[in-house]
Amino acid sequence: MNDTDLASLVAARHAEIEAISIAPDLRDYLTKRFERYGPERALNFFEDNTELSFSDLGSQAWALADALQRRGIGKGTRVAVMMPNRVEFPVTWCALMLMGAVIVPVNVRYTSRELAYVCTDSEAEALILDASLTPVLDGWADRPGRFRDADVITVGKGDGSSTDWDALRRDGAPDWRPDWTSDSADLANIQYTSGTTGFPKGVMLTRRYWLITAHLAFHMFTHRPHQVLAAQPFFYMDPQWLMLTAFYNGGTLHVARQASGSRFLAWCRQHKVDRALMPEVVAKQPTQPNDADNVLDTVWNFNWRGDIRHEAEKRFKITARECFGMTEIGLALYTPTEATHRTKMASCGIPLPFRQAEIRDDDCRPVVPGTIGELWIKGDGVAAAYWNKPEANAETFVDGWFRTGDLFVQDNAGWYSIVGRKKDMIRRSGENVAAREVEAVIRELPEVLEAAVLPVPDEDRGEEIKAYVILTDGTSPADLTPSQILAHCRQSLAPFKVPRFIAYADELPRTPGRKVAKHEIVRTSPDLRQGAYDAKLQRWLQ
Repeated sequence: MNDTDLASLVAARHAEIEAISIAPDLRDYLTKRFERYGPERALNFFEDNTELSFSDLGSQAWALADALQRRGIGKGTRVAVMMPNRVEFPVTWCALMLMGAVIVPVNVRYTSRELAYVCTDSEAEALILDASLTPVLDGWADRPGRFRDADVITVGKGDGSSTDWDALRRDGAPDWRPDWTSDSADLANIQYTSGTTGFPKGVMLTRRYWLITAHLAFHMFTHRPHQVLAAQPFFYMDPQWLMLTAFYNGGTLHVARQASGSRFLAWCRQHKVDRALMPEVVAKQPTQPNDADNVLDTVWNFNWRGDIRHEAEKRFKITARECFGMTEIGLALYTPTEATHRTKMASCGIPLPFRQAEIRDDDCRPVVPGTIGELWIKGDGVAAAYWNKPEANAETFVDGWFRTGDLFVQDNAGWYSIVGRKKDMIRRSGENVAAREVEAVIRELPEVLEAAVLPVPDEDRGEEIKAYVILTDGTSPADLTPSQILAHCRQSLAPFKVPRFIAYADELPRTPGRKVAKHEIVRTSPDLRQGAYDAKLQRWLQ
């Protein structure tokens, strides 16, 4: 199929997708599925041997919602939730959505400093915390009274000083219903995502955001998903929309504790998964005789190389399609199922239904095809703002458009390809790391005059982190060793933010405004690893 024929087919399909009825609100979406698919399996946390039917999920979620409202949590109340992949997370998520509260997911690898920031910035009124993570509270010396031990709800076996999640749920009434209504425009999540300003920004996601994302994810390809795999942490957006997508037609979300490239296909075979978000690392695993022995039909790809995707389709006998999305916009660009002639290309595709895309120059004017510029996205359900960030909002959300900060180019057929990013961000193993935050932590050391953090291309992680350190006068590397710098970083940063490479510099190239010219460092360094201390290998690289 050529681009012209594909464009006609896609236009007709998009019109059909946009005409399909969408639930008026998340409460309606969830309750109808609890009732319609009652005994069918909704969740399978297979590594914990834990399953919940739709009716069980509904009963537990409503009971928890009742128990929470007795504690003063109601419509619009922000609730921070910090736990790894376990069945209590989606139960809590559903409970908060049913009652109209706002979930604030927290990365389980956050330090006390980072947790304190998220809870304080979001003005969270409650904290639901995995019992294994309670030590993180010890470093939060000035936490507000509402986060004292007796007011924290712990999931799992705690020490008795906090409220037990399971006991709380058992005390709730599964037939409780709120006497207030929720609207799809109401806030559902404050989803924190790293930005170039240092601390993460809270993306304000509405209930409509999740309805649109699930609607698109279910209908975007010719195959309709039923058995869906989620191997990403639930505190990210991916498992949340994957869950709603699986629920769309009464399917099951199969949840792993954490991602594994080597076990990914075995999980799919064991649980007869037909749709998954497949990381590129799966395609880099050693070939096996049974690679094609699976029922996977279509997989979402994000930031795959075209040649790897094309080979993966043949090797695994799947349909692999590149997409583009962000926390702020959900799913935005995709490659239609029929675009087989495009699979080798490095394109992210075309705008999905309910989405508009433009590439604009530095003066915010649309550019002609073939010209590199910043990708702007607008559409139904897209986030409208960051929480408590008026300056970032004014810069990023413009007349209904969201500025992605990513550089794209569009070809004459209307297909979009990413070429880089404007923002000072590092993407390490799927995690966004703000260079500015890492630099700020390193600069806390009295021996450090300045720090500059850059991404280093890495075949396995996508990007690694390198820190250039300029020491104060009279200080030598012997006075502040790489090990000491790394130890300091580990005290204040989640593990995925800690640099792998450390290098010392007397001076760094500058812009006219005296900012570090990081692009010049990259341009003049054939190999950014050369001459740096490698924390993984624990030695200097020549």
